[in-house]
Amino acid sequence: MSEVKRYRAPVLHHDTGWMKSYGWQVVMASDYDAAQSQLAALREELAKQRNHFREQLRGAKDVDKRLAAAEQRNAALLELLRDIYNQNELSGFDEQRILEAIKPTESGASE
Repeated sequence: MSEVKRYRAPVLHHDTGWMKSYGWQVVMASDYDAAQSQLAALREELAKQRNHFREQLRGAKDVDKRLAAAEQRNAALLELLRDIYNQNELSGFDEQRILEAIKPTESGASE
């Protein structure tokens, strides 16, 4: 609202005789209405952006839940493979493939 033309309104004081001062600033009603409609549009845009952000956040939380579930499944499968390897019950299994499968990954997801 800084670009809105402001007017100084005279105020008459009676306490020490009639004295005129310019203590108030006023704006034209049309300028005020335009500024209010611009403010309303900005608030509406902000609300849309907040809703979009909330939807993105919800989606990220869903991905995090799925990732956590996949990591739990991965950890359980790796534990089973380790048990098989440690019990030497490798008949029919490729020992090298099992060792590669239980090797820690770079992301640390299997640890």
